[in-house]
Amino acid sequence: MLMCIDTGKYGTKGIAKTENGEERRVYCRTKVERLRESSFENGKERTYILEYNGQKYRIGEEASNVELSTSKATLNHKLAILLAAARLTEQNDNDITLITGCPLSIFNNIERKEGLRRFMMEGSPFNITINGVQRRISFKNVIPLPESLGVPYKNIDENMNKLIGVIDIGGLNTNGAIYERLKPIRNTAFTINEGSMILMSKIKHAINSQLEDVNYQDYEIPYLINGTGYKYYQEIQRIVDDVCGAHLNTIKEEMKKRNWNIKMG
Repeated sequence: MLMCIDTGKYGTKGIAKTENGEERRVYCRTKVERLRESSFENGKERTYILEYNGQKYRIGEEASNVELSTSKATLNHKLAILLAAARLTEQNDNDITLITGCPLSIFNNIERKEGLRRFMMEGSPFNITINGVQRRISFKNVIPLPESLGVPYKNIDENMNKLIGVIDIGGLNTNGAIYERLKPIRNTAFTINEGSMILMSKIKHAINSQLEDVNYQDYEIPYLINGTGYKYYQEIQRIVDDVCGAHLNTIKEEMKKRNWNIKMG
């Protein structure tokens, strides 16, 4: 079975096709929390309890920890991928070819890419339990591909003979590259820690530091950006515009360093 799973810092997305042609998709927040041995709770809505190597983990909305490491070869990412793979198959599967996303900085480094592949394969077949149900997942092969690859490959025939610039803003990282004949041109590629979670953190700190008597929290920031019912609405929108503008300029500067022809794009 062939499946694609992209485990980002914010969310984990997976897609696969069954033998009868049915397409399956899964999504889960990439939040992983190790549970105490005495915990016997079941998975709540959009949250799962996964047992792996004798340890229980809470994964999803109700978990408390977000992975901030720039590496993809971490236990949290591996657990999120195992959960997604199990949900995509809904049965024991010993013949999975996994395509997983990675930053361009990893894809363009042979040693790091191979290290990620070996890390995800290590321990296969995996005997896990999800919300009390035992599962067996085995990866026949793991293929790391650039996280931004989906854009040029979405319309292969049309994009085959084009130069396409792709900016992929993830949870922690922003990846950029110019694709020629669906392949990234190495010296145009970059990965910087300027993802959406970084942007939200910048906005929160700017608002709290520039306005008096406020102490907004992470979960309030999306509502501050989109809502009109907050005190200091006009001031907040000005701060958001300034921070977003500076954030985009940082990405543009990286594009210039990689010799992107921005004005002619």
